[in-house]
Amino acid sequence: MCKGIHFQLNMEIFFAIFWKIYEHYFFILMNFVTLPCYI
Repeated sequence: MCKGIHFQLNMEIFFAIFWKIYEHYFFILMNFVTLPCYI
Protein backbone atom coordinates (compact mmCIF):
# COMPACT_ATOMS: atom_id res chain seq x y z
CA MET A 1 0.00 0.00 0.00
CA CYS A 2 2.76 2.42 0.98
CA LYS A 3 4.70 1.61 -2.19
CA GLY A 4 1.61 2.28 -4.29
CA ILE A 5 1.13 5.73 -2.77
CA HIS A 6 4.85 6.49 -3.14
CA PHE A 7 4.77 5.40 -6.78
CA GLN A 8 1.73 7.59 -7.47
CA LEU A 9 3.51 10.57 -5.90
CA ASN A 10 6.54 9.94 -8.11
CA MET A 11 4.30 9.75 -11.18
CA GLU A 12 2.63 13.06 -10.26
CA ILE A 13 6.02 14.73 -9.81
CA PHE A 14 7.28 13.21 -13.08
CA PHE A 15 4.23 14.41 -15.01
CA ALA A 16 4.50 17.88 -13.44
CA ILE A 17 8.15 18.17 -14.53
CA PHE A 18 7.39 16.63 -17.93
CA TRP A 19 4.50 19.04 -18.49
CA LYS A 20 6.68 22.07 -17.61
CA ILE A 21 9.35 20.94 -20.10
CA TYR A 22 6.72 20.05 -22.73
CA GLU A 23 4.99 23.42 -22.33
CA HIS A 24 8.34 25.25 -22.62
CA TYR A 25 9.40 23.43 -25.79
CA PHE A 26 5.90 23.65 -27.28
CA PHE A 27 6.03 27.45 -26.85
CA ILE A 28 9.45 27.59 -28.59
CA LEU A 29 8.18 25.26 -31.33
CA MET A 30 5.13 27.44 -31.95
CA ASN A 31 7.42 30.49 -32.21
CA PHE A 32 9.46 28.71 -34.89
CA VAL A 33 6.30 27.64 -36.73
CA THR A 34 4.79 31.14 -36.70
CA LEU A 35 8.09 32.92 -37.40
CA PRO A 36 7.91 32.54 -41.24
CA CYS A 37 4.42 34.11 -41.15
CA TYR A 38 5.86 37.37 -39.82
CA ILE A 39 8.68 37.50 -42.38
